[in-house]
Amino acid sequence: MEEGRIEEYADTFTEDRVFEHALGWRPEGREQFIEGTRSGLARYAGKALRHRHDRFTVDRRPDGALDVTYLAMVSLVDEQGQVTFEPSCTVRDVLVWSEEGAGGGRWRTRSRFLRHGTAGSGRAGSPDVPEREDTETVDRMPAPEVLDNKALGRATLARQLVLRRHAMTATEAMEHLVGLQGQLANPPYLGLWSRLSKFAITDLTELLTSRKAVRGGLMRGTLHVVTARDFLRLRPVLQPVHDKAQRGFFRRDTEGMDLGELAAFCASVLDERYSTNVELRKALAAKWPERNATSLLHSVQYLLPTVYVPPGGTWGTGGSTPLATVDSWLGTPLPESDGPSEMILRYLAAFGPASVKDIQAWSGLTRLKQPVDELRPKLVTFRSAESGVELFDLPDAPRPGAGTPAPVRFLPEFDNLLVAHADRTRVISDEHRAITNTRNGGVAATVLVDGKVAGRWRLVRAKKAVTLEIEPFAPFAASDRKQVLAEGEALLAFAGEDAEERDVRFV
Repeated sequence: MEEGRIEEYADTFTEDRVFEHALGWRPEGREQFIEGTRSGLARYAGKALRHRHDRFTVDRRPDGALDVTYLAMVSLVDEQGQVTFEPSCTVRDVLVWSEEGAGGGRWRTRSRFLRHGTAGSGRAGSPDVPEREDTETVDRMPAPEVLDNKALGRATLARQLVLRRHAMTATEAMEHLVGLQGQLANPPYLGLWSRLSKFAITDLTELLTSRKAVRGGLMRGTLHVVTARDFLRLRPVLQPVHDKAQRGFFRRDTEGMDLGELAAFCASVLDERYSTNVELRKALAAKWPERNATSLLHSVQYLLPTVYVPPGGTWGTGGSTPLATVDSWLGTPLPESDGPSEMILRYLAAFGPASVKDIQAWSGLTRLKQPVDELRPKLVTFRSAESGVELFDLPDAPRPGAGTPAPVRFLPEFDNLLVAHADRTRVISDEHRAITNTRNGGVAATVLVDGKVAGRWRLVRAKKAVTLEIEPFAPFAASDRKQVLAEGEALLAFAGEDAEERDVRFV
């Protein structure tokens, strides 16, 4: 019907159909049904029409027919992309197995009654809908609630500890967040500062130097700062992501090589002495002079679980950092993977509600539909109001509602919040994402105002002075500008603690 194939839609009903619309229309015969449906759709000209059906209840009658009750929702998208909704209806169908008409051998609708209201209204006992016959219940599924982007955003902000600062330790926060993106040294510190009520630079540095936290490759094959125990939990599950990346980037340069031998050689070098990339590349060039040593080096970083040795990767550091194998650094070999289920549940706790594609985009893994389906008994489901996509979540996870106030926050480069979903419009518009995401894969530091990315920022250091430059994507309202300024000054006090002069500047 949405595609205008009205005759085919009519064929889904029996010849003796009974159809009654919520507005009272009751056609007689096939031709009247077709013409009435076609004229009814004409008022939607120029708009994309989509039906969404939820809250199904299916009962079997003694004669084999099926009583089906469900909620029907209709969305309309105009040429400007504006989405509107028609009043929802409760639909009561009776389906019968029929051999009549083209195709034959399928379920067809013998009667359909539509009533405005939610599923549960217009059920048996209602004066305007026929009573059901005695039935045997074969399936009952509650309808998913529909969440718009603002409600999704607030839920994710709550999980990401951004709606308020929390009295957690750095260890507790890292494990709740399933790590922090660590492409650069400083962002994990800034990410924790923006989320915790009490956090000092030394808190994370001490965890890294004491080997209670590590910086190594995990989700999407990128660097993350996580607790040591989380690295041991996550890396085995995510190793297929790293193997796939190695094949995708360096298959040609490692063609014909024994990759197990390559990884074992580098493990022996690193176990003998922690080595920087420069030193490891030299060892690889000496071992395989006919190969591209840079490609071998990057291959090893995917194939061999390694971590960066402090002080490299701690606040304010840069340059080439020594690597160590996980076995030698933590004194514990990686366990075998126990599958993605536990990781999926933890992702939902930190980023939900989310779709299967969201989980895949965050982790880098593919084919997660089956593992998610297996977890359904532990989950609740929702629908995105904008896309209609099914979303999964933990039953008791916070979903504070679209009207919950969201404070101004400064998020660092590559912050979890901006890289953890396939559809990121809950926190950043596609237009602004094109500004914050660079061509070389970078993600700018951003400013959140009312729960959405509203600008970007950077720290500019010159001798003993540090300036916070804030670039709004649109002029801030006076009240928002005041909050941005106050939060910016707090950021400067944290990140520019050693500076003699500090300044906030809007650019």
